[in-house]
Amino acid sequence: METITFKLEDQLAAELKARVAKAATTDSKHKYARQIVTDHLVSDGEGLFLQQIAELRDEITRLREDLATVAVIVMTQAGKIDDPKRARAWAKKNLLSH
Repeated sequence: METITFKLEDQLAAELKARVAKAATTDSKHKYARQIVTDHLVSDGEGLFLQQIAELRDEITRLREDLATVAVIVMTQAGKIDDPKRARAWAKKNLLSH
């Protein structure tokens, strides 16, 4: 077995640390980084790619939820829809049902 070392830019190191905090498999950033590299080399990056797609889907879902909240506030504050329940129903149907 060979030892490999490398440096990460501060932003990437912070991202690694954040992912380790969420990981159920290890609490070591070194082991987690090794697993990322190993997974990438073994799977030609497919696993990492699928993980990134899942993360993007989660982010899109959060953004849609935020947009729905803003839409409800704007519609009720602007007087477009008087009843907040109707505004939430509209937002759910038009923004969250996809």
